[in-house]
Amino acid sequence: MLLDRNITAANSICQTISLKNLIVSNESKNLYDYDSKKDFIKSLSQSISEIGQPDPILVAKLPNNKFVIINGVLRFYASKSLNLKT
Repeated sequence: MLLDRNITAANSICQTISLKNLIVSNESKNLYDYDSKKDFIKSLSQSISEIGQPDPILVAKLPNNKFVIINGVLRFYASKSLNLKT
C-alpha cells in the first residue's frame, strides 16, 4: 500500500481511535520490524505507562472505519503491548 505523504494541517483532525482500527502498512512493517525493535518498544512502553504519549499517532482514514498508520508505528506497538484500547 502506498501512502500519500502530501498531508497538510489544514485537512487534519485530532480524535481518539481504537487501536483495533489501526493498520500497519506493509511499507511500515518492512521499515519497523517488531521483532528487531523489541527492546526499544519495551522501553517506549515503559515511558508511555509513566508519562503518557505526548505525540499522537498520525493516520489516514480508510474505508470501514479503519486507519493506516503514517507516523507512529513503534508507539502503536508499544501501546498495544500495554493493552491500551485507544
